[in-house]
Amino acid sequence: MSILVCYPIKSLVQVFLPEGCEALTVENYEELSMKISGSTPCAIVIFTETMDVPPWDWLTWIYNQTSQDVVKIIVPLHRDEELIHRIIETSCMSNTFVLPAKLSNDEIRFQLTCLLGLGKDREPMHETKMGEGKIYTLVSYGSAGVSTFCINYPVVLASLATDSKVAVIDFNVEKPDITNFFQLANNHLALYRPYLLNTGKAESQDWKSIFKRSAHLPNLYLATAATRWKGYEISSLLSALRKQFDYIFIDWGFCFREQEVLHRLLLMSDSSMFFVRPDPFNLESSRKWLSKWRNTTSPIQLVVSHYHKDEMSIERIRSFMGTPVLGVVPRLSYSRVLHSLQSKSILVEELFPPKTYLNSLRSFALEEVHRRKREVLIT
Repeated sequence: MSILVCYPIKSLVQVFLPEGCEALTVENYEELSMKISGSTPCAIVIFTETMDVPPWDWLTWIYNQTSQDVVKIIVPLHRDEELIHRIIETSCMSNTFVLPAKLSNDEIRFQLTCLLGLGKDREPMHETKMGEGKIYTLVSYGSAGVSTFCINYPVVLASLATDSKVAVIDFNVEKPDITNFFQLANNHLALYRPYLLNTGKAESQDWKSIFKRSAHLPNLYLATAATRWKGYEISSLLSALRKQFDYIFIDWGFCFREQEVLHRLLLMSDSSMFFVRPDPFNLESSRKWLSKWRNTTSPIQLVVSHYHKDEMSIERIRSFMGTPVLGVVPRLSYSRVLHSLQSKSILVEELFPPKTYLNSLRSFALEEVHRRKREVLIT
């Protein structure tokens, strides 16, 4: 693959360039303008530190001088990052990507490899699947254990459904706990937003290569998407992910933000799991929120979390909320959860996992596995 690279020191280009690339390197805007007219690269990589003119000038000029099929990848300085994002969004520049300003050379190489489809060990795009992937959106009114569930439950499900591909995505902008827990900063789906302008392009992208694969469970994939999305981007992204994963779990977190985008997400989900704590204040607030959405979305099921047998009965909670209860997640001690977060230890993978908690998640997973098998038999 031929790549035109604009970098201040030609001799150092190989430290971040993926294998299999033939690079034509220039060191400044003047050289870049001359080379663009006389070459037809598959991609252009531009480091903004080489530019001595304002971003709106050189970015617009380069975009207009190259085919829309040419991938444009910008590696910005921190001071340019936000402005370049605004220019690309305002001008609707297709096939133009902006990497985070803080990446190391190895991280730049990884992102270029994914964007240009150069990975050596990539899995086949279309594999035998159980059927159309199922999307599960997890929301709560706050502090109801959604992230802890998303860290632990997919591990249990992936270990039971070994022939299924399980994806976990952190959409929580305010509190991206999963992103921090699994260190997913370099596995950010938002970097690939330009692909979402076109449904066909989105579906042909190998999204699995962007996810971080679990070291212990090869069928478990993790990524972050904690940013502000547009409605069409959510639709395009989820449609593409359905074709590459069997299960997609979305940690949206707090339910009281971005109403329009959340509405689109809930409409596209096969199941919306609303986590509630069994205390009166959380239940009352959650019931008010549910009343606004009950007639406008796909059915929402309750998950009662932090539950103890001495608290309000599940039957009473179901009656009070007027919503089906999917299941119960028992209460975990604060010290146990804190230790898990600090040590990056997944509770269900510990030598002595909390027994009632593990059994609860296993019951969720077994029911899900049986349900999918029934669906496959019917179809």
